[in-house]
Amino acid sequence: MKTPILEEFKLKAIDKEEIKTALKTYRVGHQPLYLDASKLQRDRLIKLLGLLSNVLEEQNLSPKFPYPFYVITDVEDIWTRFPIFKSLEDLPKYYQFEAARPTNKEQKVLDFIDISASNIRNEDVQLCLDEFGRTIASQRIIKALAKEGAKLEKLISILEDENVR
Repeated sequence: MKTPILEEFKLKAIDKEEIKTALKTYRVGHQPLYLDASKLQRDRLIKLLGLLSNVLEEQNLSPKFPYPFYVITDVEDIWTRFPIFKSLEDLPKYYQFEAARPTNKEQKVLDFIDISASNIRNEDVQLCLDEFGRTIASQRIIKALAKEGAKLEKLISILEDENVR
């Protein structure tokens, strides 16, 4: 496996067949990618992201795992499954570097990552994310209740101390 370096995802047209061809060309899910949609108007951007999302779902690919698919745009008020950034400089730096030949130890780690990534592609990622969301929500409720209980216990101990005096 080669080192995952951020690469630009380029489209010639906004249609389903062009997107399917580009997904194979750019190896979506095997390396981090970004789509520079900063010049697109809001309605064309929404159409593009909808088509892209549908094609990714058909091919059982996730825009977040194992490697992210970032979208660069100035439009803020849209909901999408893709991570959105305002500029190329805002993208995570750990994918932006010059490629060098990896050492043997690094190559072993990259091979392990490749095997792990193939296991992720075999899973239904959206189902896992939904399960994580449900688990996180219940843990947040438990945390809030524990905080409230701690505050009440502290209040009770203060009141008991005042009654003792």
